[in-house]
Amino acid sequence: MTGRVPASQPAPSRLTRRRAALGAVLASTLVVGAVVVPVVANASSTTALTAGDLVVYRVGDGSSSLGSAAVPVFLDEYNTSGSLVTSIELPTADSGAAHELTGSGSAASEGELTLSADGRYLLAPGYHQAVGTSSVASTDDVTVARVGGDGTVDTSTMLGGFADGNNVRGATSTDGTGIWVSGANEGIGYTTLGSSSYTQVNSSNVRQIEVVDGQLYTTSSKSGIGVSTVGSGTPTGSGQSLANLPGSPEGSGDPYSAVLLSLSGGSTPDTLYVSDNSGGKIEKFSLVSGSWKAEGSKSLSSVVDLTGSVVGGQVVLYATGSGSSGTSGTLSKVTDTAGAGASMSGSVTTLATAASKEAFRGVAFAPSGGAAASASASASASASPSASASASASASASASASASASASPSPSGSKTPTVSATPSTLLGAVSNTKNPTATITVGDAYYGAAAVTLTAKSSKTSVVPSTGMVFSGTGATRTLTVTPAAAGYSTITITATATGGGTATTTISYAASLADSSDPSADYYSGIGNASAMIDAGNGYFLIGDDETDVLYLYQHGVTQPVKTFDFTSKLPYGTDEVDIEAAAKIGNRIYWTGSMSNTNSGNAAPERSTVFATDITGTGASTSLSYVGAYTGLRTDMINWDKSNGNALGLSSSTGSGTDPKTTSGFNLEGLEFAPNNTTAYFAFRAPLETTSSRTNALIIPVTNLDALVTGSAGTATFGSAIEMNLGGLGFRDIRKNADNQYVILAGTSDGDNDQAALYSWDGVAGDAPVKDAVTVPTPAPTAAWEAIGVVPDPLAAGSSVYLIQDDGDVTWYNDDNTSKSGLSAADMKFLGDSITWK
Repeated sequence: MTGRVPASQPAPSRLTRRRAALGAVLASTLVVGAVVVPVVANASSTTALTAGDLVVYRVGDGSSSLGSAAVPVFLDEYNTSGSLVTSIELPTADSGAAHELTGSGSAASEGELTLSADGRYLLAPGYHQAVGTSSVASTDDVTVARVGGDGTVDTSTMLGGFADGNNVRGATSTDGTGIWVSGANEGIGYTTLGSSSYTQVNSSNVRQIEVVDGQLYTTSSKSGIGVSTVGSGTPTGSGQSLANLPGSPEGSGDPYSAVLLSLSGGSTPDTLYVSDNSGGKIEKFSLVSGSWKAEGSKSLSSVVDLTGSVVGGQVVLYATGSGSSGTSGTLSKVTDTAGAGASMSGSVTTLATAASKEAFRGVAFAPSGGAAASASASASASASPSASASASASASASASASASASASPSPSGSKTPTVSATPSTLLGAVSNTKNPTATITVGDAYYGAAAVTLTAKSSKTSVVPSTGMVFSGTGATRTLTVTPAAAGYSTITITATATGGGTATTTISYAASLADSSDPSADYYSGIGNASAMIDAGNGYFLIGDDETDVLYLYQHGVTQPVKTFDFTSKLPYGTDEVDIEAAAKIGNRIYWTGSMSNTNSGNAAPERSTVFATDITGTGASTSLSYVGAYTGLRTDMINWDKSNGNALGLSSSTGSGTDPKTTSGFNLEGLEFAPNNTTAYFAFRAPLETTSSRTNALIIPVTNLDALVTGSAGTATFGSAIEMNLGGLGFRDIRKNADNQYVILAGTSDGDNDQAALYSWDGVAGDAPVKDAVTVPTPAPTAAWEAIGVVPDPLAAGSSVYLIQDDGDVTWYNDDNTSKSGLSAADMKFLGDSITWK
């Protein structure tokens, strides 16, 4: 994957917009022709690379024929006209923390070289096997090399067992520390620099993997994967799903690599190029009405990897080929002069050819931090037409360019600035004191980021006035604070202007919700609107269950967007049918999630809502990960039968009957779950029914004594303790949560749908003891919303301590347009509210 590149940028790197003068200068001064690459042995591993040049992953040193045995791996640097500059040999033996890294001599799908998202490192995968190891692709252990712009090689990352008897394909990183690895058997793994273990993120057979604009992507010819996203953002936990790009580009082809670019000048990619190996072509796709449409192709035999950029409004791609047997190599330049939304048109030129008994694999732009590209390099290279002399002259020119860069502060590079915004969708609220800000990242290769000035324009000034947008900060990272004046939507266009007058733009989709005068300091969280269950994940993070999607979300306290999601619908007994998650409880490392067990609002039976399922949690905070344990779907039936055996004392058969509205005092609607003081019995706490069957005034808890045995399958029927009834002032349970000292907080609310009352109670968890109402006044929720769940209960629970609550805002019309999370809003504009309540 290649990152988004503004159409006006001359020649940025693969994933970041940085210096690119070299490509433009060389294209105009060097003679383009095929060059046979000489063997370079024992190359120094500390030779600085030149930003803007190309780096090719090469296997073989020319000493023996290539086959399935392990051979040495080299990273060859070329300028953009195909002249060899230098070569870095990766270690072929372990030495201290450094591990050997070799490659298969004939596996063309391996060696997918990538540039880290911050542009500072190359990531190269290989095998932790000695040169000469037979059938190396059937071995298990993998080494990942990280190579900096200064040529420093780090092979301290060795993952035992990752290859698992099949190809290791690619590696990528955001910053050179967190690393994703891809392969045929283990799919996608996540690790960190220097680690020997990994987390399996996804188990699919994939090829290239890369982070583009904060999203992890992959390619594959298996199972219709094509070009896909991996989870949301840059996921590090297990159980992540793959999702084809809309229109499924290359879903039925043989994609090895992909490049995403912007030809329209915006920040969103609108053009995609994919290398189809068996098809012998590079295919182009354009984003049209939200779907990727095929726009022709260029033939290139046995094409493997791609990188590219936008130069003067035209696309310049660089591609490697490995030959039909994976034992040869070409480096080609492919141009597309057609522009956005037009059929691919241009030329293919061979820049370099691998020497005998050598083969090419991946290609990437060289990282920053080494030498700077300069015009002197192109002059030296053009002076020598012969292959070996050209390589020597280029290397010499590179050294001179490096020295020049160190000695001279004179500017170079593109005079067009770059700008991007995170997040691209920003949700605020009128009069809110905690509205989120946007991070604006700017760059200017010629004048420096500090010289860039920013301005902002709102498409709807009644929502976001001109005075409501303020930038702060200097250098490459700035902050945009937005103060909305009214509910509604606006597109904020941010313009970056360089000293020389060059400009670049990006946009933010802004949505401002109605003022909540009773809760002006509330936190808002995006992506969902029907938050209904909350579990602390440690270090300021929490998990949310959504009663519409059945997906679990991880958030950081006070940060709008979710960190990651966990979707177990493929494993739940009823699949994607709505469980209606309403409550959760955690004991040890196990979390139990339960549906409402209610009828639909029209009184119809909904058996999927009787699902109780469990997940195990590993890690804390941002590293939180969940794994599926099991589920039980018979608890509602068990409760009804248990009540019948006790003379229908609770009237559950009537409360669950056909046609019964669950949101009445005589309905049946579960909304709270917590464990008893013994940490074994689970308290299932009900919004409805209220008891007794004649008075309908007391809230109900039904204790289940064997919950874990039910979800793990070791018990087929629930067992119960005695029902607990308590006076919550005529209200039912909305949630119940305790601390380690068995101090319970109860969130009480109406049994019906009015949601016009809420109160907090303390309790000791003992059936015969009455709860005590706290004096705190719970803020009035947003119109049609309800306080729904409790976060962490402070320990000790005392006057002045803080209790965090969240709302279910699925029916709230936030933006004054009649759309709600349940009807009309996109996921990007959905939100729910959370706030701290001070205990009295």
